[in-house]
Amino acid sequence: MIHNLRALFALIAICASSSSAAVMSGPVVDPANGHSYYLLSPDTWSTSESEALALGGTLATVNDAAENAWIFDTFSAGQRNLWIGLNDSDLNDTFTWADGEPVNYTNWDTARGQPNLGDEHWVFIARGNLGFGENATKWHDIVNNPGPTYPYVGPIYGVVETPVPTGTQFVINSSESVLTLSGTAQGATIQEQLPNSLTNQLQGSLYADVSTPQQITLLGGDIKPIDQVGPFVPGNAPAAFGDAATISGAPALGAYHGLDFLQSNTAMLPLDSQGNFNATGISLSTLAGSLDYILGGTAGSLDLTGTSAISTTSQQGKLEAFGSGYKLTIPLHFTISDLGVVQTFDGQIVAYSTAAPEPYTAILAGLGGLALLAIRRRRGL
Repeated sequence: MIHNLRALFALIAICASSSSAAVMSGPVVDPANGHSYYLLSPDTWSTSESEALALGGTLATVNDAAENAWIFDTFSAGQRNLWIGLNDSDLNDTFTWADGEPVNYTNWDTARGQPNLGDEHWVFIARGNLGFGENATKWHDIVNNPGPTYPYVGPIYGVVETPVPTGTQFVINSSESVLTLSGTAQGATIQEQLPNSLTNQLQGSLYADVSTPQQITLLGGDIKPIDQVGPFVPGNAPAAFGDAATISGAPALGAYHGLDFLQSNTAMLPLDSQGNFNATGISLSTLAGSLDYILGGTAGSLDLTGTSAISTTSQQGKLEAFGSGYKLTIPLHFTISDLGVVQTFDGQIVAYSTAAPEPYTAILAGLGGLALLAIRRRRGL
């Protein structure tokens, strides 16, 4: 059994040390523009930009000195170099922003001869003096993967900027929105750690375009389980879920901390005449979170950040007029598998908007009411 446990922990350590840009913190909203920002783990500029696109944004576009200062103070404070979206990836000696905005502001470290191009076509904000008199908050161009060529620079962390979603905001109703966890850990069935610790409520917002007749388009959103009081082992602290299992004869306890799901893809969902849609294929990813565990007396943590999942439920969702706005119901069934832990989530999101329904939605509601009246008349009600 000891050999099995050592092999499991070695596998977790290897996977945890693999290089891949993933969300370390966020979203954090800049009150000046309402945009959301995320800090990524260190990687190349191109890998960081790929992760930014998956989050529904790009590496940050810095439009003025105030935004530059806010990004630096929020994500660096002199401790980290930060990738931003400015680049010359076309290799034509012209810098552009990754999101296509015009370049109206720059903050080059001119005292250090920046930019100097050559093979350096990607831009970061320097945390401070890196050994050659670099100035904090100032911009430097550098190669896409600076580690091998410029080891003195140190790691560079991507800052992702996502715009305010367009469309109608739907606020998740926690009392109606639930998620239940089930699955296996190294082949052992997951059990409750405490009564009801595998079922939880959800909070957050979704954004959707409801302006097109017979269609709803999901535009993104942030979905978080509400921490349960617990306390859960390990950590003796609140957690989203608490589970238990017996693995190779040893007790295992797990707690899901900081769990946060992102609905980042644009999903066009056709509506039938009653406002129903097929919920299959709605994409989610774990924006943040970890499964902290104790196995055989040894503590560890499985990072769930950046794991994508597709809802495979064949159930129908529904968009319907409700009061002065809409009610949106989305059934969920998706699985996340990592290092022998298979986590299946089942439940639903129920969210409401305050926007006035589009005319076609009101017409559908009216037709539904006429149909109900006709049925009642036929039945003599």
